[in-house]
Amino acid sequence: MPIIELVNYTLAQSEPDCGMHHVNFALAEGDICRLESPHTETTHLMLKALATLTPPRSGIYRFKDRAYDVHDYRATLACKRRIGYVASDAALISNLTIRQNLLLTRYYFENDLSIDLSDAERSLCRQFGLDEKLNLRPAALRGIEKAETVFIREVLKAPEVMLLHMPEDLIQHRHFHLLENQFRTWRDDGQSVVFASNNPNLVEHYANRHHRLDTPIPSESVDCFEIRDATRGLVPLGKS
Repeated sequence: MPIIELVNYTLAQSEPDCGMHHVNFALAEGDICRLESPHTETTHLMLKALATLTPPRSGIYRFKDRAYDVHDYRATLACKRRIGYVASDAALISNLTIRQNLLLTRYYFENDLSIDLSDAERSLCRQFGLDEKLNLRPAALRGIEKAETVFIREVLKAPEVMLLHMPEDLIQHRHFHLLENQFRTWRDDGQSVVFASNNPNLVEHYANRHHRLDTPIPSESVDCFEIRDATRGLVPLGKS
């Protein structure tokens, strides 16, 4: 049973070469899938679709074999909590402290505001140089520190699926080994991951699957195509 499945999924184009038309995709447990495309906007859109952050024009979204109406935000909360999303558009809540941002998911679902970071979680913050900034608000952080805080927040969620878009651009160079360590942990633990990256270390050492997203077929075109794994190429719908 796939953890996440998109069936005949179509999303509007935000750029001339960015869109998804009749996409079929399934992510299995233990997959660390690298998305490939000539356009980073397309891989970003795919990750947003997997994270239920943008509703489709048509198609079915399934999480652990259950279909969800992505147009209904509340209906997708149950799967959102089990999905980590790290990308340039993932934001912190400005009127909460860094500590509160990191614990927000647990506050909400455990209904307990007395929860605090564990020693292991504090250690991760310390490795990123954020342990002395936990009581500050996001405005006090540099842009790259905000991005790293988002990364830590999503890791602390312990999601069933982790989605990352160009993570090498969201982590300081001096902290890149921490990103690699996390990928190693995900690989060893059988974590399901979908990511887009141009970093050869991440791609060569951790991806066990590649999925290519080619330039979308214009909506007025008669022939639509199904996106398959890169090794199988593009196949006209209805044919095998």
